[in-house]
Amino acid sequence: MSDDARAAGPERRGALTTAFDRTPIHPALAPSLSFVAGFCDASSFIALDHLFVAHVTGNIIVIGAEAWVDSANIVAKVVAIPVFIIAATITMLSVRWARRRGHQVLHAALYVEAALLFLFFLGCLLSLPRGHPLDWNDTVAGMLGVAAMGTQVALMRLALPAIAPTNFMTGTVVQVTL
Repeated sequence: MSDDARAAGPERRGALTTAFDRTPIHPALAPSLSFVAGFCDASSFIALDHLFVAHVTGNIIVIGAEAWVDSANIVAKVVAIPVFIIAATITMLSVRWARRRGHQVLHAALYVEAALLFLFFLGCLLSLPRGHPLDWNDTVAGMLGVAAMGTQVALMRLALPAIAPTNFMTGTVVQVTL
């Protein structure tokens, strides 16, 4: 084994690394990201009138169900689909740009996701159950959560390919986008 191979370390020990550099990934990262996606979906579903922030397909199903019963709460679910795709696209372009320049992008992207999640949860806390359709404040809060999850899913596909995605159904939409 060459000195370079020994210096690499993580591959030799079987630790997961990012696709862009050989920095080892903490073993709690995958379960943490899965928890975040599930918690965000449950929170938004309850606080924001059945809006899923981490699952595009969940919103498509809810759109169909609400269109059938003539619901006024359909706008946020429809807007969530392009917002998710745009967030995934921006993440993809940013990751590719950073990669070409030799930057480590995992931490920066996770900080962006954390900032979006903080604003999302702040919006959810300010969203009180009112028994009427979502107002614009609720919709903006939901779109911040959707953007955070679009960022997470794209980042996992691009930077963490060895880790299973946090959701599978939405992965198809992200794969088509990327």
